[in-house]
Amino acid sequence: MAYLAQKFLPWGIPEDATKRDYLSTLPSEFLAKIIQLLPVHTLGRVAQLSRFFYGLATPALYKEDARSKWPMSILSAALYVTTTEATEKFVIKMLDLAVTYGGDVNRVYRRRDSGSFTPLHLAAAKGNRVAVEKLLQLGANPNALGKHLLYNPLFSQGPSAVAPGTINLLHVLSARQREEFTNDAKLRLYFRDYPELINVPMMAGLTPLFFSLECGNEIAFKEIMANGGNIENVNQTGRTPLMQAIIHYCSSEDEELQERYKEIIEHMIETCNAKVGNLNDANVLETPLICAIKAIPTPLPVDWKYIIRNVDEMVKLLIDHGADINELSNTGFTLLHVL
Repeated sequence: MAYLAQKFLPWGIPEDATKRDYLSTLPSEFLAKIIQLLPVHTLGRVAQLSRFFYGLATPALYKEDARSKWPMSILSAALYVTTTEATEKFVIKMLDLAVTYGGDVNRVYRRRDSGSFTPLHLAAAKGNRVAVEKLLQLGANPNALGKHLLYNPLFSQGPSAVAPGTINLLHVLSARQREEFTNDAKLRLYFRDYPELINVPMMAGLTPLFFSLECGNEIAFKEIMANGGNIENVNQTGRTPLMQAIIHYCSSEDEELQERYKEIIEHMIETCNAKVGNLNDANVLETPLICAIKAIPTPLPVDWKYIIRNVDEMVKLLIDHGADINELSNTGFTLLHVL
């Protein structure tokens, strides 16, 4: 594994190795035997010593990798950290070569602990946008869904994009930080290109919408809502996205993050028509007002004033938008009961 990155180097050997290429002077039948007989790891090392030999060895190297029980060329590209234009080109060229010589972008990798994944899962989880885009261009299936994050995916002959309890590309992207969406606007396009995956509930009823709320990513949140997100989804704790956002807002000490959650909450209520009262859904145990009050921890921390201030502002906001302080939750409690 120590030679992994070099083994699949798509541009050949380093520039300083430009002196006389002695390997190229060998008879052609010797060169052919070397390619046929050397193990793949050794072949990769030899290919780094000779530009001439690299051109001959590359097809055999990638073909051998594609036939192996655990092909590594596509996986290594999916996991590679792309920080410069050069490394982005590296990943693109590596994937092109791998597919040209028989690599399968939809190959399922199964671990001994029963975990399974595809290269697209890993690239998305790693935040490798370049690899994600290239894999999709090369035919990677975005509906190859996995259960329990990257483990135990439901790989069948026709995987369903709406099967409950599964994970897809949008779950992973929704959990990324907003700065990544600011730096790379192309990430937003995935929500527009795959609207059928927007409301797929993962374990615990978590849809991409809930993941965007966990990190206060209002950019991903708005893309989800603009492409069919369900504002009244309920997770297994009996909370809607509005309730979840309220909890985050009230308990946050970070003023910038508070502003993001406030923007999200106002967008939910004013633009997405999120209900500020009882949903009349037996699975919803609280009301948004009760969620705001429950954000107050017991016992109160030493620095408790910011929590009370946040809760007070949220209660006022909800009441201003029609919330009723006397309304009963589905468990029979009002705001005053919880206080």
